[in-house]
Amino acid sequence: MSKHLNEVMLAYKAENFAQVYKLLKPILRSGADVGAQFFLMFAQACTKIQQFGEAATSYRTAAQLLPDQAEPLRDLAEKLSWKHVETHQVHEIIGLVTARKAIRSSNCDEATWKKYRALLREGLNIDETRIMDQAILDHLHRGDTAYFSLDTPRQHLTWCDHEALSHAIAAPPHQQSERINRSVEEKSVSPRIKIGYCLGRASAGSSLHNLIIDIAGRHDRTRFEVWLITDQSKRIASAGSVKTLSLAKIPPKAERSAIEAAGFDIIIDAWGHSGDGRPDLLQHRLAPLQIAIAGFPGPRHGLICDYFVGDSTTLPPNAQAFYGQACCHLPDAFIAGLPEKPAASSSRQNMGIAQETVILLSLHPIDKISPKTADIWLQILKKTDNSLLCMVCDNIRAQFNFLAWLKRNDIAAKRVMFVSPQNSQEQQQLLGIADIALDCFPYNGQFTNIRALGAGVPLATFTGGHFASRMSASLLRACGLEKLIVADAQAYIALMINLAQNPQVLLDLKKDVQSAVKTATLFKPDRFTRHLEAAYCTMHQRTIDGIPPSNFAVEA
Repeated sequence: MSKHLNEVMLAYKAENFAQVYKLLKPILRSGADVGAQFFLMFAQACTKIQQFGEAATSYRTAAQLLPDQAEPLRDLAEKLSWKHVETHQVHEIIGLVTARKAIRSSNCDEATWKKYRALLREGLNIDETRIMDQAILDHLHRGDTAYFSLDTPRQHLTWCDHEALSHAIAAPPHQQSERINRSVEEKSVSPRIKIGYCLGRASAGSSLHNLIIDIAGRHDRTRFEVWLITDQSKRIASAGSVKTLSLAKIPPKAERSAIEAAGFDIIIDAWGHSGDGRPDLLQHRLAPLQIAIAGFPGPRHGLICDYFVGDSTTLPPNAQAFYGQACCHLPDAFIAGLPEKPAASSSRQNMGIAQETVILLSLHPIDKISPKTADIWLQILKKTDNSLLCMVCDNIRAQFNFLAWLKRNDIAAKRVMFVSPQNSQEQQQLLGIADIALDCFPYNGQFTNIRALGAGVPLATFTGGHFASRMSASLLRACGLEKLIVADAQAYIALMINLAQNPQVLLDLKKDVQSAVKTATLFKPDRFTRHLEAAYCTMHQRTIDGIPPSNFAVEA
């Protein structure tokens, strides 16, 4: 490390700022403890080569490490942030302004609306997003069909927790005529049930992708022949004798035939209508049984879905009709996870955060930060002067807009720390020192909340009107932490404020969470896999016996 830093120093003295940028960027991204000096050098180099966004981020980090110089460094960061927005995101600003004018003149098409909605979300334009969400909601309630396709099903879940509307968002027609049936005799040739997990377009390394592969490797091979169906051409590493059906080199028109020819008894999909899903395939009957797990926590409207797997929290009786022909309740939670150990080097001092500061952590993607979420976080910040909001966001335009919105609501920029989504080490370090994990509403955190609980960080929530808004409650119940599920938004805000203002109460809660995680069923993937296997066997036997899908629960 010292050799590389010496090279950085030589390049800096020679005013070779491009070389400073090249050498120092990977060192800082690795999370190495190099001190404020090198963040300042990197910021200056970035400014010289007009990488204003990265310069702003480095000045903010330096401000945390140098409290005495924090104010001028943050001012400089804010100026550079705006310069970055002006120079590097001009096309986005122009696109937003153009779309805004077209919509206000009522002279726009669906593509313009979609672009406008996406730019608002990506840029954290909180107040304007709020107005547009309400306008669209009014049209949806009136049944204006043109407005049902402005958001993707996933985007819709981030702001609207009306279960029936989520179900009605435009999707391909359900093609009942294409069901295929294999005879009981054909099924009995093999004593094992042939199951295929559809990985869709998911990139390797994502939390859901890793979980599905992990579960596939845990199945009992005496009862199940396990396959992964993927768009990727590379071989997928998995424990056990898991086989792979790659669609990478198969022409799109032949993909469906290839899956049908494989002769699966059950196909399991976790991605649904998300960007990584394959609704183009799953709208067809590909196997005698097609099952959905969440994954994507929204209705599978327009897709063949015989059973939707969840639990009694995420799929209460009044919601089950929206998610498939039938629902299956698992006994613990709708999903499982593995605890992640925080980085051993986690230290408030290393990250420039005062010991008495209450760290409010959000590792959620910014498209989940709805106006409702932002309003809740704002109320918490207003009532807790000693708190720091640490959130994942590397979009400079979004950072600038969010800080400007907070400033209009009397919250200073120094109350927020941004973390790069790509810097997993920094995220792990924050998990090691965070006091409270904030949730999102109405689309709760999923794997981000599993990470927080796994690291022993207290998480609280309240439930809403769709599956996605009940996920955190499911996770907490599987940890025996029902006391952290509160009645509504006001009770949630009150709890957060109470924890931030009472150090001993917060410390006791941390100990409770850390103790609960050690025995939580949420973090027992073998147990989760056994419950899935019991569900698959019940569904498979019903199909053999000619019994239509109907609701049932797996026993613990």
